[in-house]
Amino acid sequence: MARLVLITSFLSLISLSSMAADKSEKIGGVNFESNKEGDIRTYEAKTTKEFAHPVQTVRKAITNFANKCNNEYKDKRKFSSLTSDCKFHNANFIETFYVTALKQKTYPREIGETQRFLMGRRAYNRGEFGYYEIVKIFESKNDKGLTTIKIVQEMLDNEQVAIFTEPKFSRESAFDKSKTTFTLTEIEPM
Repeated sequence: MARLVLITSFLSLISLSSMAADKSEKIGGVNFESNKEGDIRTYEAKTTKEFAHPVQTVRKAITNFANKCNNEYKDKRKFSSLTSDCKFHNANFIETFYVTALKQKTYPREIGETQRFLMGRRAYNRGEFGYYEIVKIFESKNDKGLTTIKIVQEMLDNEQVAIFTEPKFSRESAFDKSKTTFTLTEIEPM
């Protein structure tokens, strides 16, 4: 019997800080909020879903970033195969590549952190742009002995990328900041 996994995901583009939302809507079970202060617009999305799969299977599906892209943009790829097909369509992503060999002077791991890597992401939306994100994966057991996994992705600026690797391109994005957090929690034992 597969374990049920509860996923709570949260995406923040820029930062809502203490601002109240001026726009809210729910699309496909995802709650979206947005606010504008001056010339800065912030976005936030939250959702919770249950899956009847082992927690490690769900983790692998979430972190399978390289297979989430638009096959029509194959000719625009620079750092991944021009012939491989993406398994999961994402309208805007040209490619995602991983940087796992990080420089030795990187920051020490955080408590519970089991994996850390960078992703270079290139996208197309009325023009090409790209950015790097750091991905940190944390794993622990809750008080019932069930696994909890937290996956945190955060956009880096050019100086932050240089701490970890020699960047293949400079950041160019419509967003100043982005952060995504997935929290996976087993909700029933095997």
